[in-house]
Amino acid sequence: MRIGSPEAVSGLTATFTCPDSPLKRISITALGKINTYEAACGLVKALEDPDNRVRQQAVETLGKRGISDVLEELMELLKDSRQPVQEAASEALCKIIGGSESVPVLVKALGASDRKVRKASIEALGKAGNSEAVSALLKELDDDDWYLRSRAADVLADIASPEAALGLVKALDLHDAPVRKLIVSALGKIGSPETIEGLVKALDDPDNSIREAATLGLGKTGKVEAVPGLLRALHDPKNTVQEAAATSLGDMKAREAVPEFLRILEDPDSLIHKSVIFSLEKIGTPEAVAGLSRALNNPDAMVRKAAAKSLEKIKKSGLPLEKAKNIEISGFNISE
Repeated sequence: MRIGSPEAVSGLTATFTCPDSPLKRISITALGKINTYEAACGLVKALEDPDNRVRQQAVETLGKRGISDVLEELMELLKDSRQPVQEAASEALCKIIGGSESVPVLVKALGASDRKVRKASIEALGKAGNSEAVSALLKELDDDDWYLRSRAADVLADIASPEAALGLVKALDLHDAPVRKLIVSALGKIGSPETIEGLVKALDDPDNSIREAATLGLGKTGKVEAVPGLLRALHDPKNTVQEAAATSLGDMKAREAVPEFLRILEDPDSLIHKSVIFSLEKIGTPEAVAGLSRALNNPDAMVRKAAAKSLEKIKKSGLPLEKAKNIEISGFNISE
């Protein structure tokens, strides 16, 4: 170990062919302290040992080095026919990746055959968060593994940079429905002005579940720029999308939605009366209260009941409704 020459490393590595486990473990400690590329290759060799304790010590030693010089050797070892060897190589790679700040190293690890290694690389790229990492994560949306595609989308949402948002918006045109849904979900989590364009674009998606996710995402942004898209979604052919739009507009307390909500309440064929009533309650403007009062005369008993309950909640909440007394309201007394 003190000599640390290539010959010394070769001699230490040769101990892995003998049956003496304590000697092999001492050799691993020595190779770890020498800490050259040749010594690291010796540690990789120790991952093939039949003794689990020897393999585990080699894994820990490789992880503590903090150097990724044997990345390719470990990735090759993932193809070994012996399951314990594959697992040891995977664990060592994950430790090395977790401690690496080099985006090129992490990108290279995305090419590993092992799922755990690719996952570790995706998450490490999220910590890096720079434009190079974002670019790699966007490409990972094409991974054959559904779970890893999902993790890449989640990590991009966590980064939440303008580059991540714009990259996700562009990616909407490149992927099939399941991945588009992941992208829309990620855009909704980011909630920045850059994402609104993509979410509005997704309102035209042929898949109604994606349109619904886009509608909910627009609501989560809480931005006034999202309101026009949500108003458009109120007329989506799918009532689940309409309902999501009504709920989102209510959560945002979007006053602009009140006239449209009142028209919907007068439409006997609409299936979202209840959602509209709850949203009018949340908005709570005098115009919203007037509409709820008119709903007390709706021919649908369920609508009348929901409207009465919402009006009672508004009355108990003591919301400032000073202007409501100037609006014609039948059957409901608004106090000063």
